[in-house]
Amino acid sequence: MRVEKFRFVFRLLILFGVSGLCAQSSVNHFPEIGKPMPFFEMQGIQNYSEKKVRSEDLKGKPYVLYLWSRYCSGAVQSLKNVNELHKKYKDSVTIFLISGNSRGASEKRFYFKGSEPSLKNFNELYKKLELIFGLNVPSVFDSELFQKLIPSNAVPNVILVDKNGVIKAITYKLDENKLRALLSGKSFFYHDKSFRGLQKEKEHLYTRKKPFLVDGNGGLPTAFSYRSVFAEYQPHSPKIPKIPRTIISASKDDYFGQKGVLEGWETLAELYKLAYFGYRGDTGAIYKSDYVHKGNYNQVVLELENDTLFKNINYETRNNLFVYSLIVPKKRATPIFLMKKMQSDLKSYFEFDVAIEKRSLPYWQITTSKAALEKLKTKGGNSEIVTDTYTRISFTNTSINGYLGALFYLVAPKLQLPIINEISDHSYIDIPQTDVNLFDFEAIKKVLRSQGFQIQLAEKAFNVIVISD
Repeated sequence: MRVEKFRFVFRLLILFGVSGLCAQSSVNHFPEIGKPMPFFEMQGIQNYSEKKVRSEDLKGKPYVLYLWSRYCSGAVQSLKNVNELHKKYKDSVTIFLISGNSRGASEKRFYFKGSEPSLKNFNELYKKLELIFGLNVPSVFDSELFQKLIPSNAVPNVILVDKNGVIKAITYKLDENKLRALLSGKSFFYHDKSFRGLQKEKEHLYTRKKPFLVDGNGGLPTAFSYRSVFAEYQPHSPKIPKIPRTIISASKDDYFGQKGVLEGWETLAELYKLAYFGYRGDTGAIYKSDYVHKGNYNQVVLELENDTLFKNINYETRNNLFVYSLIVPKKRATPIFLMKKMQSDLKSYFEFDVAIEKRSLPYWQITTSKAALEKLKTKGGNSEIVTDTYTRISFTNTSINGYLGALFYLVAPKLQLPIINEISDHSYIDIPQTDVNLFDFEAIKKVLRSQGFQIQLAEKAFNVIVISD
């Protein structure tokens, strides 16, 4: 497989899953908020006093059903937090992890070797995750039960049930505030991900084929011919896509949008990058080369007395997330015009001063020696990756960038600093099967060093967006 194809497919697998996560049933036989929990039965429960439990056996104590899938990295990473909640509240509320194959899962679809949809693969991965995260949460692997409880394949799907067996919420996030409210009988904020909630979302869907706020598209209707709008992304507003990754996307008609229309939600820092660099979302992964080819840094520099608009971000309540909508006549929709207009709007709305400066800034530098590279040089054969996407990985006949991109995929967005491959040799390499916690940056660095790579903090000059009062 060519590395370009690998990068594309690998990202799709991690971010969106391979099981059709948006598929929904049209029949409402699923759990409903405010009603008693429908009958269900769990068998073969791990880390629990009973191997078999029916729903009526659970009355008298609040409980939570936490549905997750191996094909959603966010759901997998959230298991660590769920485990901490279990340890803290296990005497007051019981949390059950439930997983299985989703609707439409088929081994005929594309999967990496070791990631095919089977309960055997689920169990093998979970055993490793138990060691990595120290999991001790009651857990069930049952595809029939999984599909019975969840109205779509989107995970996490969290069902919170009170001591009387009545469903208090069906949502996608579990945290301490929700558990405390469940125990005290108080109401709490959550996004409704029940069958009815998903059907209600359909009534107010956003589409790029119509402008934001027009004819009820994403909010109340407004008439206009030329406009730009800034709005705070409200917690109960309809779901809106992120703003396009590049300004160029708004200067042409394609599948994702219309020429002259630039709109969607983002953090303020990402909006400034889109306005001044022409792209957003560069998290520092080594296979994203904007900062290498153009010399741009992947973070903004803040020189503000109060930077809370940039830092106090909550994706659940949508605090400090903004919706920006810019619509211009198609004949004016050039990247330069759109960027200038967006820069002007940011200045008018927030009044910050902005400059692009050349500064010496830190980054993670990756190098190696010729001798080490010679040991890894490929013996030929078809390009192939074998991985469960979380705990092990191996490559045959791949580029160094392809290997490093996969290795850092899960941790790069959290590191903030760019990771730059400064190895000039473009030889293809083989990597034998390697067990590594792909959530753990220190573990990844250790593996790289054992293979002869050097990874260290360094500094060099970058173009960087400086935002000041």
